[in-house]
Amino acid sequence: MTPEQFEAIAKLIRAREGSAQSAARLVLIEGKRVKAAAEACAVTSQSVSKAVRRFRDTHALLCTAYPPQAEKSEREA
Repeated sequence: MTPEQFEAIAKLIRAREGSAQSAARLVLIEGKRVKAAAEACAVTSQSVSKAVRRFRDTHALLCTAYPPQAEKSEREA
């Protein structure tokens, strides 16, 4: 996930700014493990896992609704 995608999804799901969101960013953008991100942000692994799941589920839904090929086709039309 790109930083831009993360920010867009955060707005869509109305994610609260905070430690769990910061930890989810570490996992989804920087590739850290959940446990390491949780420790770095002083939150539980469970809260990080839940946040990561929300971001991934939303990202998957958006990718299904707006596949990259569809964007290309719309621009060419």
